[in-house]
Amino acid sequence: MQTGNSVNPKIITRLFEYVVDSAGITELKLRNDAELRDATRIIKMEAFTNSQVPYSPERRPVVSDAVFKKSSIKLVTNGGRELRHIALPSISKSVNTFFVDNINVQAIDFEKSKILIGEATGVVQGECYLFQITYEKN
Repeated sequence: MQTGNSVNPKIITRLFEYVVDSAGITELKLRNDAELRDATRIIKMEAFTNSQVPYSPERRPVVSDAVFKKSSIKLVTNGGRELRHIALPSISKSVNTFFVDNINVQAIDFEKSKILIGEATGVVQGECYLFQITYEKN
């Protein structure tokens, strides 16, 4: 007997980390992850602060709370159209009373999308931005 809480195999939630490749940068392009390349839409993105999750699953330190607070993410379509430009604190449960809205955007181009950092002080090479992304695949 099915209880109504069935899992949709097309909806996937996974952690993604984007590593700061150089100290003092103000822009970090997102890599083109093979799994996200096949996503038909991005349902939700949650960003984690260092005080929530100090280290990523790959054992990299997560960017400091100060750097996190001055960062945003710009999501761009394959055609180059900007879909969202979101301040990272607005997609963090620790800032938003433990709730993050769905963003529900079409497939994005991770090569054109990027993390923007308002000011470079405190940006450390080797640290990472950590996101939990829920997306739908074909």
